[in-house]
Amino acid sequence: MTIPQRILATPDLRIARRVVDFRQEPEVLWDLAPEQPAFLWSRGGDEMIVASGVAQAFEAEGSDRFGEVGIWLGQDQRPRPILVGGFAFDPEHQGEGEWADFPALSFHLPRIAILRRGESTEIFAATRDAQESPDEILDALEQELGRVARRPRGTRSSLDLHVRARESDAEWQRSVSGALDEIASGQLEKIVLSRAVRVSSDEEFDVTRLTRHLSAAHPQANVFAVRRNGSTFLGASPETLARVEDRELRTAAVAGTARRGDGTSEEIAAARTLRADVKEQHEHQLVVDDVLERVAPFCDRVEAEETPETMSAGPVQHLRTPICGQLKKGSTFLDVIATLHPTPALGGLPREEVASALSRHESSPRGWYGGGIGWVDGGEGEISVAIRTALVHGSEAVLHAGAGIVAGSEWARELEETRLKMRTILEAFLEA
Repeated sequence: MTIPQRILATPDLRIARRVVDFRQEPEVLWDLAPEQPAFLWSRGGDEMIVASGVAQAFEAEGSDRFGEVGIWLGQDQRPRPILVGGFAFDPEHQGEGEWADFPALSFHLPRIAILRRGESTEIFAATRDAQESPDEILDALEQELGRVARRPRGTRSSLDLHVRARESDAEWQRSVSGALDEIASGQLEKIVLSRAVRVSSDEEFDVTRLTRHLSAAHPQANVFAVRRNGSTFLGASPETLARVEDRELRTAAVAGTARRGDGTSEEIAAARTLRADVKEQHEHQLVVDDVLERVAPFCDRVEAEETPETMSAGPVQHLRTPICGQLKKGSTFLDVIATLHPTPALGGLPREEVASALSRHESSPRGWYGGGIGWVDGGEGEISVAIRTALVHGSEAVLHAGAGIVAGSEWARELEETRLKMRTILEAFLEA
């Protein structure tokens, strides 16, 4: 395991936050400095964080990759810092190939950011440069935002898209069959297998347009984008790994999938069938039990709804059981993230055996797919599960989707599930 570098608040780190009357879309900050790292996260249209530049960065790998971030956030810093970023599915991820710009964990204190909650908007600045004042940075940011917000939007010509799966149907069938053999032998109880599709175009993809389309088309999703060098990882996740506000923990078990159907009557009928499906119920209950067991040590109380609800997510719907709790004194948001990830909805059970099984059955590297994207602000924060995603580099993108394999799974049905899930992102490339 690589020992993470410790980062500490230092006297030269200065932070400023300011409430402003800025009613335009915070996304304008994304394009102010296209050569800089940038971050965007939007929750249902009610909350948004857009950040640009890096004042202080933290990267780590290994089983304790969240620990050092927690130490830094636990220091008494005023004004309080906000960290944004994400992490890979695999804690030992090395950041190679197409994922070279995305290490196992990367959070950073942004140089500038816009934070919006409901009707309230803050701007944020941080610097370690002795020649800079964070308040002067905020003054300049306010002036620039006023100019940028008034610029007209351009139009985009239609794109000629080429879509190609990385794995053939026959390769997927072999992967599922191999996993089912291990389930039948008792080595595994569940494993989530993912597959990838490459999308290319005759011109570069416009990330701002993609995220705007995703926000409009999927208002209940958590839309995110992380830009590092020339690559951007983006998505519209229907699932929150965990959210903490005023020490109140909110998470959910999301597992079990069916086609949504066309029209209200079909959707209702499909939801009824999903709730009655023994295989889907079993897959869902595995996640409920695991989440409850893992968060209980960090909570004074934790409870789950007795029966799952159905949740629509683009062309599919899922079984979802809300889970809430009250964090114990001494427990932190990052403690919960570290113990929850990866839930059986993205990995499987038993966790240790699944980690090695994935290397046998998946041919395309997950990178940050299946990991988490989000923010931490003091003792509060929210991390979205990184699903319904695309890794974009210029005029090429790689889309990922997965399906839970349990006893009774059928390879063709699980293949169709991954195709349905990918439609959420693929439609954005077609229509944005």
